Amino acid sequence: MTSCQDIMLLLLCAFLWMYVAGDICPYKECDCSGNTISCEDKGLNEIPHLISGSDSSFTTLLFSTNSIKAVPDGCLPSNLQSLSFVNNPIVTVNNVAFSRSSTTLKSLFFSNARFTRIPYALHQLQSLTTLLLSNTKIEDWDENVLKHIGQTITTLTIDNTNLITWPSWLQYFPLLTELSMDNNGISDIPDGAFNLVTNTLMSLSLDGNKLKAISPAVSILTSLQTLSLTENNISDTLNLPSGSQLMSLSLSGNKIYNDEQFSYALQSYSESLRDISLDNNKFTKVPDLFFLEEVEHLDLSHNLISQPSSGSLPSGLYDIDFGYNLLPFIPKVLSTLNSAVELSLPWNNIRDIHGSDFPSSATTVDLTHNLITTLTSSSFPTVNSIQFLKLSSNPISAISTDAFNSLHDLTELYLVSAKLARVPLALVSLKNLKILNLTDNKSLVCTCLEERLGPWTRGFSEDNLMGSCGVLSVYTFFTTLSPACPKSGGGVI
Repeated sequence: MTSCQDIMLLLLCAFLWMYVAGDICPYKECDCSGNTISCEDKGLNEIPHLISGSDSSFTTLLFSTNSIKAVPDGCLPSNLQSLSFVNNPIVTVNNVAFSRSSTTLKSLFFSNARFTRIPYALHQLQSLTTLLLSNTKIEDWDENVLKHIGQTITTLTIDNTNLITWPSWLQYFPLLTELSMDNNGISDIPDGAFNLVTNTLMSLSLDGNKLKAISPAVSILTSLQTLSLTENNISDTLNLPSGSQLMSLSLSGNKIYNDEQFSYALQSYSESLRDISLDNNKFTKVPDLFFLEEVEHLDLSHNLISQPSSGSLPSGLYDIDFGYNLLPFIPKVLSTLNSAVELSLPWNNIRDIHGSDFPSSATTVDLTHNLITTLTSSSFPTVNSIQFLKLSSNPISAISTDAFNSLHDLTELYLVSAKLARVPLALVSLKNLKILNLTDNKSLVCTCLEERLGPWTRGFSEDNLMGSCGVLSVYTFFTTLSPACPKSGGGVI
C-alpha cells in the first residue's frame, strides 16, 4: 500500500508541476502560450472537447483557418476576451455558445462563414467592442441583436456581407470609432447616416462599393482621421469632411479627373494630411497640392497625366509615384522636393533626363519602361544621393564615359533589356556599385576595348554581375578572358 508520505510526495510533485508548467491548455489539439490558445490551421472539422478542469486565465482563443462548421454550447473556455473564427465555414452558432464569456468577451471575428443570419448568440454579449464579419453573405440582420451589441461596439467591420443599401440599424451604434463596409453593393449614403458618430468616428472605409460621389453625409465627420473610398465610381470630391483632421486619404480606383476641384477639397488639411492615394483615376494634370505641408506619400500612378509642367507638390514629400502615366519628361517640380527619397516614374514616355530634374535627396529613382536612348555627363545631378537606379526596358544605346561620374553613392544599377552593344566604360567610376544587371541586351558584345573594366569587376560575385555577351556571361569574360587582352586593348575575344 502507498504510505501517507508517498501520497504527500505525489501531491507535492503535482503541485510543483502545475506551478512550473502554468495553466493546462484547454484543448489537447492546440497550443497555449501566455494568455493565448492557438488552434490555428490545425485541420479541425469541429471544436475539440474541453479538457476537464482546464478553465484558466487564457483570454484569447484563435480557431483561424480550419474547417469548423458549428459552434455548440459548452465547447469554449470561460472568461475569454478575444475569439477568432476567421476562415472557417461556420453554418450554426448555438444561441448560448458564448454564455461562459458573456460579460468578458470584447472582440469577435468571423470570416468566410456560411450562416446567413447574424448569430443570435451575440445577444448574450455585454461587453463586445470589436466585431468583424467578412466574406459572409448575411440575409437576415436581426435588429434585436444589433440594437443590443450596438450599444458597446466601437470597431465594426462588415466587409463583403451582401449589403446593397445603407443599413438603417447603424443608428444603434453610437460609439463607433472605426467602421469598415468594404466590397458591398452600396451606391448611396443617406443624409444623416453619421449623425450619431459625428464626433467619434475616426476611421471610415467603404472600398469596393458603387458610390459615384462623396456623400454630404461624410462631410460632417469632424473627428475623421482615415478615409478610404477606393474602387468606387467617384468623380465628385467636394464633400470631404472639411472640419476634420484627416491624416490618410485613399481614393484609388475611381474616376476623378478634376484637378482644380480636388485641390479645393483638400484646402483644410494643410497641417494634418500625410498620405494620399490617387492611383487609377483620370487625372490629366498634376493637382495643386503645395499647401499640404505634412504630406509624405503621394501616389498618382495609373492616371492620364501628360502635362509635366502642371500643378504643384508638397515640399515635404518622402516618396512620389508617377508611374503608368503619359509624361514626356520628368516634371520639373520634382527638383524642388528637398525631402523626396523615392521617385517612381516607370511606364511613361520620357525620352531625356537631366541633372536638374532630380532632387539631391533622392536615393531611389525608377525610370523603367520609358523611351530614354542616351546617357550623358549632364543626365544626373552633380550633387546627389542616388543609391538605386532603375533604367531597364529603355532603348539606351549610348552611355558617355563620364555619364556616371557624379553617382558616388550608387550601389545598384539596372539596365535590363536596353539596346547596348558594348559594356559601358562609364561603369568604372561607380566605386560603390554592388549589383549590375545587364541581362537581355541582345546586341551586347564583350571586347578588349572594355578590358580596363576588368579590375573594376573583381569586387562582384557572379550573382551580382548579370548579363551575357553572346553565349558568354559578362562575368566570365572579365574574370577569365579579358586578362588575356593586349595591354593597349582592341579586338574581340
